[in-house]
Amino acid sequence: MITEIDPCVDYAFKRIFGVERTLPVLTDFVRAVLKTGNQSVADLVLLNPFNDKDFADDKLSIFDIKARDLTGRLLNIEMQLFGFHVLLQRILYYWAGLHASQLRKGDEYEKLRQTISVAIVNSTIFPEVSDHHHLFQVRSAKHPALVFCPDLSIYVIELPKFKRTVGELSDPLDVWCYFLKHGKYLDKDALPDVLNTPFVFQALEELEMLSRNDIERERYQARLKWERDQTYFIKEARELALAQGLSQGLSQGLSQGLSQGLSQGLSRGLSQGLSQGKLIARIQMLQETLGVLISPDEALIGSTPDELRLRIVALEQQRQAHR
Repeated sequence: MITEIDPCVDYAFKRIFGVERTLPVLTDFVRAVLKTGNQSVADLVLLNPFNDKDFADDKLSIFDIKARDLTGRLLNIEMQLFGFHVLLQRILYYWAGLHASQLRKGDEYEKLRQTISVAIVNSTIFPEVSDHHHLFQVRSAKHPALVFCPDLSIYVIELPKFKRTVGELSDPLDVWCYFLKHGKYLDKDALPDVLNTPFVFQALEELEMLSRNDIERERYQARLKWERDQTYFIKEARELALAQGLSQGLSQGLSQGLSQGLSQGLSRGLSQGLSQGKLIARIQMLQETLGVLISPDEALIGSTPDELRLRIVALEQQRQAHR
């Protein structure tokens, strides 16, 4: 049965990975993620099991999945359907909160265990690289092999960059990335061999149960609508920023021109402001087309026209590569 339920919508994601009966599914997924960073994980215990009845009381409060393995390490797993400009700060903030929660007043620092964050994002966050899977740690800038403290590990998976076909899947993480991108079109009774694992099968059973339960499907649709609305609001804000970028470019040109001289300065300032505004607008439009974070105006206005043109060339090349 094809459910057309998107596993990336957080209500469905929590049903698949965040309840006690699917703990083996979560464990297999986490092991697949950590294996790519040469890390392993023991059996997990859920710290905040998802309760769909709680969702009925507060439709916007679907929190990250928190777990602990049998060695005491903490994990925070989250699914973000769309990116936003403070996403990376959010990931680090919640990592820090979970790590600090291990100690109580009077506890020694030796009690701290490693804390791992896993963020799956349905947006491109790092357009400068083609990899879809990243492990971030605190390392020496001069000696990258030198880790400051192994307690910090943050994994980020950018789903839009994952473009492998069924025939190209080579490891468990590939399988899970494929499931997250295409799960709503998969039939658990007609899976390709590489996807036909007990854990993917159980994940698809959860989607099937959700699709057949009128109340749960309604909750899923409500959450999907909310996330689509957020995407629309972000897009609308970006379009407004594009328009403001051109306006601010003109304003800056006027200000610079007046300070340089009423006649020649005004003409030159207007020309430079208009030119810079167009370049900034072009950069932001290309970033939106690629689905990456939009550079704020203040981060671009200080750049020279040549620097702006170089960024445009790089973004154009990236867009061609994605076609």
